[in-house]
Formats: sequence, structure tokens, C-alpha cells
Amino acid sequence: MATIVLARPPAVLPEMVIQTSQGTPALGTAYLSSSLKKAGHKVIVIDALGEGLDKFSRIKNTRLLVNGITATEIVDRIPLEADVIAVACMFSSDWIYTRQVINKIHEAFPNKPIITGGEHITADPEYSLRSVSRITACVLGEGETTVVELCEAILKQQPLHTIKGIAFLDGDRTYNKTAPRPRIGSVDDIPWPDWDNYPIEKYLDQGFGFNIARGRPMPMLASRGCPYQCTFCSSPLMWTTEWTARDQTDVVNEMKYYIDKYNIDHVEFYDLTSIIKKEWIVNFTKLLIKENINITWSLPSGTRSEALDEEVLALLKKSGCNKLTYAPEAGSATTLKRIKKKVKLPRMLKSIRWATKAGIRVKANLMFGIPGQTKYEIFETFGFLAKTAWLGMRDVSLFGFVPYPGSELFFKLLEDQKINDSIDEYEKFLLGNIYGDSGGMKSWSEHLSDSGLKATIYTAFFWFYGLSFLFRPHRLFSTIWRIIRSNPITTLDLLIDGTIKNIIRGRKRKIEKTIEIQRI
Repeated sequence: MATIVLARPPAVLPEMVIQTSQGTPALGTAYLSSSLKKAGHKVIVIDALGEGLDKFSRIKNTRLLVNGITATEIVDRIPLEADVIAVACMFSSDWIYTRQVINKIHEAFPNKPIITGGEHITADPEYSLRSVSRITACVLGEGETTVVELCEAILKQQPLHTIKGIAFLDGDRTYNKTAPRPRIGSVDDIPWPDWDNYPIEKYLDQGFGFNIARGRPMPMLASRGCPYQCTFCSSPLMWTTEWTARDQTDVVNEMKYYIDKYNIDHVEFYDLTSIIKKEWIVNFTKLLIKENINITWSLPSGTRSEALDEEVLALLKKSGCNKLTYAPEAGSATTLKRIKKKVKLPRMLKSIRWATKAGIRVKANLMFGIPGQTKYEIFETFGFLAKTAWLGMRDVSLFGFVPYPGSELFFKLLEDQKINDSIDEYEKFLLGNIYGDSGGMKSWSEHLSDSGLKATIYTAFFWFYGLSFLFRPHRLFSTIWRIIRSNPITTLDLLIDGTIKNIIRGRKRKIEKTIEIQRI
């Protein structure tokens, strides 16, 4: 039996969101822990974010914050008997500090193998390896089987070339990427996430998660992958285009287990694209209704509308679903075709109408500044927002497009030399775009300036909520009442609530110190 340390580094976020940020548990780390334990290993989890949910440090000479305990504090928690140290990096926005965490670990444990994985690592393994020479190997894609095989090969000093789904550098710094590992065939065979040595109670006690609401929200997955190939998304590289769903009974049993063990009252499904097959979601909701477990649940990550007809949405509400997030990304059919987002906007509007009629809080995610996006297409998206406000949609999240590593659009921008892939310039790209630290948002549309993008997003935000209050005046009063009770449920509520706490109540989250980051 070996001792494996799983480290989840702190989050990196812009200073402007300090009052509204909410940490989310690392579901992927919990899944890796359960698989390693099943293989007979001792696992120690260090969740830097969970150990410092209200701890913020400023990265020197930037407007970026590190949310969680620092790299030095992570190192202090690693036991001397650790055999392998694994560091996760799901989000490109966290990489600049994750890199520092890896270097600090190597300084303290120069003879310990360090492996890493996650969506960002999968998207750009060669850059990760070349920018941090201390990494022994990168786990690519779905990690439960790969991480077990990789750890055992390292411990037995076996060659790494035979392990599928990894990348590493040879002694002469030659880059090696092994054959891709097929997706796990039966997701029901994957052990449930292991939260036993994870600070999950710290998240639950503060109600931290995607959902903006009071309570004890627990993260779960009911499915894996996404069958679509949107050009702005790195999912095809991480998960391929295979979508697999768990047995509905197993999902409900896991929910019941968390109710008994952690006294949860809400489940957030982190699925990439949760509702693909109507038969699956109908059977799941009917099972929840039959079991009558008295719990609410939501889909905060963004889902599609094809299977969400009036019958299904009524079942969702009856089974406890209180919030749905749709992911149209744009309100223009021309934009959608360009980014390969196979969404029929009239069908989604019908689904939104049915969802609000059923009593489900509806939210939509949209982007601006996409390459090629014209001002007319933006105008069409404003029209789409007006329609959703008329239909009763409650909430919206608006983003500036960011070319995330691993996405088709990222590689296209590299090919067109609009992104420089030299390591020095790549770091500047991360700072200026992934983190938004270049003095504002960057527009990747040739038809929209950087300042125009920022103005568009702010205008769209007030356009939607202004129309929402105009069409349903009672919502303005309910918003005020929720703010008075400090019970936000929408993005607007959260922004107002955070501002009040900051200015009036004097409850501003403190930035404890300024920290240096190691430059490449």
C-alpha cells in the first residue's frame, strides 16, 4: 500500500469578484480518491480552497487574487511518508498559481514524483510539462483508471510508455504522449466520490456551490461527457464526444446516502450536458418522486433543451428540481452555426416558457466577443434576451468570450498567429485573457472593440433585468426583500448583496497579504 497525496490548489480569480465568489468542492479529486482507495492505496487530500474559503491573497503587480491557503501552507500539510504527490488543475485560470504549487512541492520534496491532471492539463500537456520541469507525468482525460496505473508504474519503477492516456518528458526533454485511453465503459463501476478526508463540511456549512441559495448543496454527477463539438469548448479533448449516463437507481441511492451522512438538502449536478435522452431523465424524475426523499436539486452548469418538453419539465419540478441553467451561448442562429452550437433557439424559447410555467427558476449563459460575431448578431442576442425576459426567465450570466486552451477556436487563433505559443507570450495571454487582467475584457471579434465588448455586456445585463422588472414589477419588490433578508438567488441579487456587505455593513472580505508568483 502506497501513500498518495491529492492536492487541489487554490483558485485564482479577479479582485472585482471577491464579494460574490463562492468556492465549489472538487468533485474530480473526490472521484480519484475513491479509485485509489479501491486499488488499496492510502489517500491524503489537501484541498487548498476548502481549507481557506474566506482567505484571499493578492498576486503582486496584478489584480488577481489567490483564494485558499498558499503554496507554502500546502507543502506544510504534505506528510514525509508520501510516495506520490498528485496536483490537479481543472481550470486554465488557476494554472499560473498551480505551477507555483508544483515548484514549491518539488523544492520541499525533491525526490518525490509529482503528477498532474485535469482539464487544463489535458488541453495543453506539452506546455504544462515544459513550463514546469518538475512534473513526472500528466494524466490526460478521464483519470480514475489512469491515475491508478500511473502511480503503480512509478512506484514499481516501470516504463511509462506502456500506460495509455499520459504525457511526459524523457531525460533528454523529448515530449512523449502515449495512446489515448478509451473512456470508462461502465460509469456505474466507478466508486462514488470519497469525501471522508475532504473538508466537505466547510463548503456545506457555508452553503458554497454553484447554486445561489441557502442550504447545504452537495455536488454530484449523473452523467459524463458531451456528444457535441462546440468550437469554444475543450470538452471534446477532455472527454471525447461520448456521453454516458449512470443508472438512475445508483444516482438516487447516492443522494440518499448524502442526506443520511451529511444532512444535505440540495444536490447540484455538475454534468457537462446532463439531459440528452428523454427516457433517462423521465425515469430518473419518476424514481425521485417515488422515493419521496424530500430534497431539491438543480442543473447549474448549463444544459440543452431538446429533451426538455412540457412533460419532462413538469416531472422535473415535481421531483424537486428548482433551478435550470440553459446554455444557448448566443441569441443569433448565425453565431450558433459558426461556433457549432447545435441549438434551435425557437425550441429553447419554448422550453424556457414551459420551465417557468412549471415553477422552475431559469437562467441562461451567453457570450459576446466571439470571433466573427457581428454587431447585428449581437443585436439578435439582445432580442433573444428580451424574449426570455418576457417568458419569465429569472437570471442570466453574461461573459466575454475567452479562447480556452484545448478548444477548436484556441487552436484556430494559434494557427492565425493571434495567440503566440512561445512560453513567455503564452503566460501573458493567460494573464490578459483567461484572468482578465489586461485592464479589461478583450474582444476576439473583429467587429467589436475591447471597450465595446465591456459596454455590450453591461448593457445586456441591465437590458435583461430591466425588462424582467418591467414585465413583472413584483420581481423588483421580491428582489429587494431577498436583499434585506440576505438571501440572494439570482446573479443580480448576489451583486447587490455583496456591494451592501462591502460598503454598508463593513463585511468586506479581507485580502490578507501580497504574494509573488514565480515567473517562467
